[in-house]
Amino acid sequence: RLSAWCFFVDVRREERTLWRGALSASGHALAPALEGVATATLFERSDIVTPGDRRRLGAAGVAAALGAGPAPDHSARVVAVHSASGRAFPIEAGLALGSRRQLQEAIPAPPATLRCVVGFGARSLACLPKAGLMVPQGSIEISLGLAFLGPDGLWLPGVGAGRVMLAALLEA
Repeated sequence: RLSAWCFFVDVRREERTLWRGALSASGHALAPALEGVATATLFERSDIVTPGDRRRLGAAGVAAALGAGPAPDHSARVVAVHSASGRAFPIEAGLALGSRRQLQEAIPAPPATLRCVVGFGARSLACLPKAGLMVPQGSIEISLGLAFLGPDGLWLPGVGAGRVMLAALLEA
């Protein structure tokens, strides 16, 4: 069952963590409204970073570096943890701009048994309501997405059978 798994993500520059987040099927699975959309992203979370938050510069730096082209000094680390057994293992990860991957996108590198791509997106928010809350002007919305590649080197679909395939690969 995919619901028993949680993924801990660190977005780094060299050896310094600039952003981190945890994603799980229970709280961050893409909405059923995306059924039929050709997305490879299985999980996505959004966080708001307000002016004065010490994470703001790191997050903005990651987005700027990825937006400028290849950023070899930026990387992502992903650890999968099974909540019931406590079993944990790293998953080989790449880093890309934008939190969502499409099934027709080029594959970033030859995969291992299981590989993921961490999508990182940032957008400025004006003084607009977000989930019923007013956010201060100058706030940034950070989106973190996870898409997976199977052992055949193809994207796992973000909806439907992709979830079943990912659960099977994690349990293997």
